[in-house]
Amino acid sequence: MKEFRRRRSVKQVLYAPVTIVLLALVLFFLARAVMNVYRSEQNSRRELVNAERNVADLSVRSDFLQREIDKLSSEPGLEAELRNKFPIVKEGEKMVIIVEPAEGSTNTSGNSKLGFWGRILDFFGL
Repeated sequence: MKEFRRRRSVKQVLYAPVTIVLLALVLFFLARAVMNVYRSEQNSRRELVNAERNVADLSVRSDFLQREIDKLSSEPGLEAELRNKFPIVKEGEKMVIIVEPAEGSTNTSGNSKLGFWGRILDFFGL
């Protein structure tokens, strides 16, 4: 009989509205904590993907820069880069600089803007 009363008192405590409310609150806070951890894990995954992408980009850039350093370490590579960036020549060489005409100026004499009578006067030197 004592066992029956003890079980009954345990059921009364477990099924009491206060106990149910407390258990619901505990469940709510646990669920909220789990969701925060889940969001944090998702953010960490995104940051990991971004970091891996950055590492790959930096690796490609590092390879490119290493090739440029190797090229500039050699005499022909250094000479090619200097000739490309600056107008320099070796002894005995001559430099020719080609200047592109300005846009819109296809006629070199400039007579196209003078008109008919202006060209006639320009022809005679007047």
